[in-house]
Amino acid sequence: MPPDKNKDEETLYQKIQLDFFQKVYSGEIAPHQSLPPERKQAEELSISRGTVRKARKMLMDEGFISSTQGSAAVYTPLKKRKKDKLEIIAVVAAIHNPFFMAYYRAFEKAAEEKGVLVMIKQLENRNVLQLEKVLFSLFLKGIKDIVFWPYDTVLEYASFQRLSGLGMHVVFFDKVHDLDFCDYISVDNDHAITSLYKLMNKKGIRTIAYIGWDSQVLTSNVEREKAFSRVKTEDDVIIKLPWNQENLTDSLLEEHFNVHKLIEKQKLGGILCGNGHIGIALRRFLNNKGFPGIPLYSMDNFEGSETLNITSYEQSFDVMGEKTFNLLHDRHTKEDWHSRKYYIKGRIIKR
Repeated sequence: MPPDKNKDEETLYQKIQLDFFQKVYSGEIAPHQSLPPERKQAEELSISRGTVRKARKMLMDEGFISSTQGSAAVYTPLKKRKKDKLEIIAVVAAIHNPFFMAYYRAFEKAAEEKGVLVMIKQLENRNVLQLEKVLFSLFLKGIKDIVFWPYDTVLEYASFQRLSGLGMHVVFFDKVHDLDFCDYISVDNDHAITSLYKLMNKKGIRTIAYIGWDSQVLTSNVEREKAFSRVKTEDDVIIKLPWNQENLTDSLLEEHFNVHKLIEKQKLGGILCGNGHIGIALRRFLNNKGFPGIPLYSMDNFEGSETLNITSYEQSFDVMGEKTFNLLHDRHTKEDWHSRKYYIKGRIIKR
């Protein structure tokens, strides 16, 4: 059978495009930087100059490069993608736990009701190198709509910016920054903590201990502590536990939360927990220590909150899921896309 000339040419074009994408993603080609001459790239890849020219024409048609008569080709990061149909979304997560899965199920439902397929990818290791490998692999497979829950992964954002310039759209869940090349969706942490605090005051609870994580990586943790700091009185206290929600043992709580001292010296009236895992672990700890009567209010209506009689702030995952899908859909349909943040209010479940 004679060789398929068209197929051979297509393979060469893909080789040239892959070379371009890899160099952009690695930072070797910076935004608005001139590409090497056609002759040089042809020599590097051992292909004809005419093939390079045709491949670059394809990249130009996609909006990745631009040039004028007699000038060099220049990489131009995409400000918007060509309008196309949203068909598949990848949800990338650092871990799977009940909190994340509640959000994921709500988002999947919202997307599939619109006929869009959702796939889920868990990072094997919570590090930025593995994340970058996963994201670039998804991009090369043509999956350019991503929802990402980083959990406590320490991120470097240059890779997200480079992928955005190549047409990938990322929505961060539960992590908010001021970067203008991604969208963000989060519970309204200020509303959550302020609402719980006001309810405690309405119940006559004074001298409140706020318990959160000692972590600056978790933006939700930072926002909740700031919210409490804005409403607290001089008698209220903030206590930070070492960040490790998988190991909230009684010994760790006893080391960092001296309930006897708080009751005797500071006349503790109640506890407000900035995280549902802390709330459940601390309620059990207090019950075991003989303090079942201390009022405890908490973020997150997790399994066990009702049994332990914890008044909780429940996140609106259905609203978050629908809003996340709309953010991705708008990127395909709106001409004037710009980065957006959505803080979604939940509700208090009183117990």
